[in-house]
Amino acid sequence: MGYIHMPQPPYSLDISPCDYHYYLSLKDFLVGRDTRTQAVLDNYVEQLINTRPKQFWKDGIRKLAERWQQGPCS
Repeated sequence: MGYIHMPQPPYSLDISPCDYHYYLSLKDFLVGRDTRTQAVLDNYVEQLINTRPKQFWKDGIRKLAERWQQGPCS
């Protein structure tokens, strides 16, 4: 499987990188957890990455591709 690098589109409120699949999952994962130190936060991020199944990452890539096809003005 090959990938094509696509440049980041001009800033748009409706396609913010912060809304992407992983960041939404990370935000939900961190709710109610103590993240005051960088070491603790790093540990939680590593836990999240290591506990997600392969399909989670595939879905995120598919959703990103769909957003790119919609374009920033859709």
